Amino acid sequence: GHDFPQVTLVGVISADVSLNLPDFRSSERTFDLLTQVGGRAGRGKDPGEVVIQTYTPNHYAISEAGRHDYEAFYKREVVFREELDLPPFSNIIKITLRSSKESVAKESAEELSKYLKNGLKGEKASVVGPAPGIIPKLKNRYIWNIIVKTKTPLETANKLKSLLAESHRAKKGFISVDVDPISM
Repeated sequence: GHDFPQVTLVGVISADVSLNLPDFRSSERTFDLLTQVGGRAGRGKDPGEVVIQTYTPNHYAISEAGRHDYEAFYKREVVFREELDLPPFSNIIKITLRSSKESVAKESAEELSKYLKNGLKGEKASVVGPAPGIIPKLKNRYIWNIIVKTKTPLETANKLKSLLAESHRAKKGFISVDVDPISM
């Protein structure tokens, strides 16, 4: 909502960088950022112009942001999310394992993933992963994630709580559970 009255030109360099992040919200965040930044130009009496530099000009997040077409963006994005059973068609629970030893983090995540897949059979949930974190090492800790997609988040979270309490697989490192995480 900042108003810079004398700004008539806004340039965005490498506008598609955020599209390459391994997060299902990357298109939404790119669209949002471009429309927000583009809205800063020409707010006064002088007309504004936005220049977007990108390697993927045909990606719908970029092309629809260039037209400020929220409805067209939504229609494309919601189809993608429904096909992959992503929010708002399901809820996500992210389980993060951290360890000072890479092999321990990876092996614990693999064992826990198998354990959860067996433990959640018959539930309205699916286990995806494990996979290294977007940032695979932070503060001398290796990071691995397991994603659980569910239609019944409260029931699945309660089941996960009991499964994790019974499991000894995560005892070799630190584990955290994030229901409906902000980032993947």
